[in-house]
Amino acid sequence: MEEGVIIISAGNSLDGKLSKKSLGQDWLLWVIASVLAFLPCYLFTVIPAPYFKKYGKHPSIKAFVDGVTAAAIGAIIGVVFVLGKRQITDVVSAVIAVLTILVLVRFKKIQEPIIILIAAVLGLLIKNWL
Repeated sequence: MEEGVIIISAGNSLDGKLSKKSLGQDWLLWVIASVLAFLPCYLFTVIPAPYFKKYGKHPSIKAFVDGVTAAAIGAIIGVVFVLGKRQITDVVSAVIAVLTILVLVRFKKIQEPIIILIAAVLGLLIKNWL
């Protein structure tokens, strides 16, 4: 794994740039990287959820959650920069990225999957017409 960071490897498996050649024997590593990157998020959310309502106001629990949130935000920002450098390679992709950021800043209530779908359709339309 070229960067040596598991979250980057999981991001690579989701960024759409995998070719048949790169999937060769490494497909299992991509699956493992994705599971290891995303499974803890679900486990730390689903399992403690019933108890969080009861103990969530405890100062130690609150401090832990704040620390985990900060770490997650840092990891997400790091992945955004790495994947952004790989994906934003021409003017069209840069325009889509800037428009997406502007929409996210302006309309805070839009669900992320809607924006991803619109950006994907826009990218396909532009790619096929240009």
